[in-house]
Amino acid sequence: MAGRAEAASAHRAVESNRRADKHRGTTHRRVDDLVGEVGDLKTNVETMKADVDDSKQITDEVKEWK
Repeated sequence: MAGRAEAASAHRAVESNRRADKHRGTTHRRVDDLVGEVGDLKTNVETMKADVDDSKQITDEVKEWK
């Protein structure tokens, strides 16, 4: 009977590790996706910042004309 309990315990441990590995893999994939999205957002913000800076310069020039 003790051998059977030990085998069941070992089986549960293996299954638990398998589920944990799967969960870690999913978590890493999601983090990788978020990193990619943040990189894209940073690029977009930098592009927008340059556009806003250009617009501000033009706006400042127009204000000087008035």
